[in-house]
Amino acid sequence: MQGKGHFCGISRRLRVLRTLYVRDFTSVLFSPFVYLLGFLVCALASYFVGVFLTTVSSLSIMVSADPLRIPLVFTAIAIAVYLGISSSIAIAHEREQKTLEVLFYGPVTPAERIGALFLRDLSVFLIVVALFFAEALLISLTTNLSLGAPSLRAAVLSFPLVCPMVGFSLLISSAFRKTRAAVLFFISLFVVFSGLQFTSMVLDSVPAESASLFIMYFRHALFLFLGWARWLSPFAYIARVGELIEAGGQSLAWAVAAALVYAFGLLGAATIVLRKRGTGT
Repeated sequence: MQGKGHFCGISRRLRVLRTLYVRDFTSVLFSPFVYLLGFLVCALASYFVGVFLTTVSSLSIMVSADPLRIPLVFTAIAIAVYLGISSSIAIAHEREQKTLEVLFYGPVTPAERIGALFLRDLSVFLIVVALFFAEALLISLTTNLSLGAPSLRAAVLSFPLVCPMVGFSLLISSAFRKTRAAVLFFISLFVVFSGLQFTSMVLDSVPAESASLFIMYFRHALFLFLGWARWLSPFAYIARVGELIEAGGQSLAWAVAAALVYAFGLLGAATIVLRKRGTGT
């Protein structure tokens, strides 16, 4: 009897999770933002291919390359940022609209709410990537450019690498009571991380013989910080898609495993925070 009751409890939770997911995913399908994002990434792919063809034609280079991998990496980053912003406002917005309070008065638990939003965001990611590949296939057929294996690997590997971004954004949304505060916090972190990455690139371009002592120490400190942040920052995982594909092997396997473990850890933390902070505004 106890085992049967436990099975019924799991079955009920799965039904609630499915109901929430269908509701959230349906609302996304009727939203113009995901289609606008798909249009933008397809336009970006067309632009990169146009630049590639112009370069090849002007230099008279006869090579078979995989020019679609670069726009795919940018596509993954763009989707990750969109999902980060969308996830960071999800729960905070429901708090402000009092819909979260209504859900928790029913059979919904914090874990089911977090899980439904996580599945919704991964579905959005798959939709936009599918739109990108439809565009890539059309480009391949019209320009005779091959849709190479690196592009396919990048698409498959970007899926687990985007999970930490979604989990971290849901943690932010669970912690903040106001939508504006959650969005500003997420954008601030993204700007800081992007600025540090850009600063590192600029400092690396300075020759050692012309660098001052301050620049050398600062560059070394920034290198150490980014080396640590690449495993803890959710922004770093998706930004390293191209690098990890080039590295392959053990480095890639460790990064994918770390991304999945980190993502589920963030989801667990988001569930705990949501349970503690509740629905109050």
